[in-house]
Amino acid sequence: MIIVKRDRHHIRRLASGSVLVGDSGPNGPTFPPADFYFGSTPDEALIGPVGEIYTYTLVHGSNTQSYALAMVDFPRNVRVFGRVVGDSSRVRVGAQVTVVPFPLATGEDDYAFAVEESH
Repeated sequence: MIIVKRDRHHIRRLASGSVLVGDSGPNGPTFPPADFYFGSTPDEALIGPVGEIYTYTLVHGSNTQSYALAMVDFPRNVRVFGRVVGDSSRVRVGAQVTVVPFPLATGEDDYAFAVEESH
């Protein structure tokens, strides 16, 4: 059996906005995608660009600004955990969020969520 390492990034910028790139499977899309596959790499599943906050928590650090972490529901029964950027006071259950790039210290883009302005 051949083991294949994933070589695709898990966030992609499209004209319609940033989306998450998961795996397409027999039970629907999954995120995060697997790091390794046995045999062939599954088809991609594009997730986003808009989801709805299912639940969240605010993190209050002694030496850092507070920030929110949320579970976000996307179409096709995909729920993704991640950081919410921007004003934490706008975060609420049911708020619409978009997938946005979030720069890591390494310079690579990770993902985060931003509450949409109209909500």
